[in-house]
Order: sequence, then structure tokens, then C-alpha cells
Amino acid sequence: MSANLGVLIGLPILLATANGLTALEVGVVLVPIAVLTGAFGVLSGRLVDSVGARALVALGGTAILVAVLGLSTAAGEDVRSIGALGGLLGAGFGLVNTPLAAAVSRAVRPQLLASGLGINSMMFFIGGSVGAAALLGLSSAGGATSLNPLHDGAATGFSDGFLVLALPVLAVLYISARLPGAAAAEPSERQLAAAEGERAGAWRPDCSVPWVPGCEEWPAPQAGMAQGAAVTPARRRPR
Repeated sequence: MSANLGVLIGLPILLATANGLTALEVGVVLVPIAVLTGAFGVLSGRLVDSVGARALVALGGTAILVAVLGLSTAAGEDVRSIGALGGLLGAGFGLVNTPLAAAVSRAVRPQLLASGLGINSMMFFIGGSVGAAALLGLSSAGGATSLNPLHDGAATGFSDGFLVLALPVLAVLYISARLPGAAAAEPSERQLAAAEGERAGAWRPDCSVPWVPGCEEWPAPQAGMAQGAAVTPARRRPR
């Protein structure tokens, strides 16, 4: 989210100041980000159960990493390249966002699901705020040369800012190795039938053996008992 929101806030400023685009032209350049974010978000939602969150987050994180490094190199230069790299970033974010939410919902107990999703959303907003602040702060404090050796041109501050946004993406790629992989295949009808047969033939406590776990004693009947009559032994029943 640091890379995504940082780019969404900083890129229009870059295009308007360094490339001299109008508001309409800036909007046109940003269209690929919106379109590909939505398209790949739907795609990842359909694939997360079969592929798993780990592969999708790794693929999306790699796309975001390539995008921010490319934006660091192309800052202040060709507008078409900037638009294409922005679209790549949107596609990567679409691949990451949905699987992460699904992974959180499966990782926590049902009693903590609301808290888990709330913390996930809170971290997204915090990350976006930090990323935007870092990019805009560096954009106004850039020196004569960029930290990126491949960048050679104007907007060195933005180039440095995009380069810094690669750091949280690298952290995501490292941590994503612990995300769950593909879901286990559904058991076949034969496997289900075999399992049901095993359960049917399994021994169940019928209280024929004393002190069997899972049995509870019924109290002996008290009504109608005459003085000196034989005491009826307590019966046991399965719990």
C-alpha cells in the first residue's frame, strides 16, 4: 500500500510539474492504473482458492517492484513509459490486495475475524500514508543527481522517492513466503465413502466396559423403593 498510494498521490504531481501535462492529460495517463487494478483484483479473487495467496502475492509484489523501479528510472521522461509502468503497478496491486484479505480471514479464529480484518485495513492506511509522505518529502528534497544510477534527467527527487518505495515491496516479497499455498484438493466420492465406512465400523462407547470415557451414570430410581429392598444398580449411557 505504501507503493500503491504513494504512486497514486505523487504521480499526478510529477506529471504536472516535470512533464507539464494538463489535468485531463494526467487523468488519461492514470487510466491504466485504475483499469488493471480492477481487472486483476477480480482475477486474483477467482484464483486465490486454487492457486493460493502465496503465489499471487509473490507475482503481484514482483510486478509492483518492477513498476516502482521503472518509475524511478523514467521519472520526468517519456509519458507513455510512465503510463505503462503505472498500469503494471495497478495490476500488481490487484494481485496482492485480494489474496492478502483472504489470507487474513483464514488465519484468525472466527471470534477475532473482525479485529483481524480491521487491523489489516488499518495497516493499509498507515502504509499508504507513510508511502505518500516519503515520496512527496523526497520529491522536494532531491539533489542534482538521483540515487538511481539508471536515471538521468529531471525530477531527481521523484526518482529517489520511487526508489525508496521499493523497500516495503521487498519486505512484502520476503514475508509472503509464509502465506498459505494452494488449498488442499477436495476429497473424491470414493474417499468420502471410505471415510464414512471407517467411521461406521469404529467402536463406540456403549458403557459395556466399566469406567469407559464418554459414559455417564444414570441415578438409580428412588421412587417405590421399600425398606430393605435390593438397590437397583445404576445404569450407564453413552454421552
